[in-house]
Amino acid sequence: MLKSRTLFAALSLCLLASTALPAQQLPQSRFERAMQHVTLGLGVPFEMTQTTSGTSPWSYVSQQQVSTAAGYLINARVTARPLIGLEANYKGSRFTQNYTYTPTLQTAHTLGVESNITEATFGYVAKLPIHSIIQPWIAAGAGSMRFKPTPNGGQGVHIQWRATYYWSLGGDYQLAHAPVFVRAQVRQLFYLAPDFGESYLTSYAHTSTLEPSLSFVFRF
Repeated sequence: MLKSRTLFAALSLCLLASTALPAQQLPQSRFERAMQHVTLGLGVPFEMTQTTSGTSPWSYVSQQQVSTAAGYLINARVTARPLIGLEANYKGSRFTQNYTYTPTLQTAHTLGVESNITEATFGYVAKLPIHSIIQPWIAAGAGSMRFKPTPNGGQGVHIQWRATYYWSLGGDYQLAHAPVFVRAQVRQLFYLAPDFGESYLTSYAHTSTLEPSLSFVFRF
């Protein structure tokens, strides 16, 4: 009887010990370890474009004002180390280019061209070595923007691409230890003002678009 009680007590202790120990985790695969460095962000940028002016090849004085707009921004990042990372951006929006052009010794004319804008850029990103609840970072890169006139507001002009350069500065805040972050950032894009292939709209002026935005970022 004493041996039975001792054996029962030993089994009970082993059972309690086994339940108290944490479950053994399976080793991660190389793919799973690599995906921990990948994030995908979905955000809404608010776009404000600089007003420009210049002279066309036909000696037309042209001024260009652009309506403000909101769009969507998709960002994918791979960060091997805090100071070594790459990103890709894809953005879509719609706004109107408002032109005022004055032929020599004539009165001023106005023209508005509504366009769907898409951006595809690639860049370098670095997380700043600052320890806080918000992880700051900086990024810079290049790519292209496509200006595609809409069927009803495009005035019959042609699609145009422009080389684009950008910088961005922002910070990520993690939500309650979940693999989800809130990202606030400011981007600025630099490119040649579009003329849609029309010489009387050409100004040879460079412009920039400032984009504050808010995003949700998901880590795999």
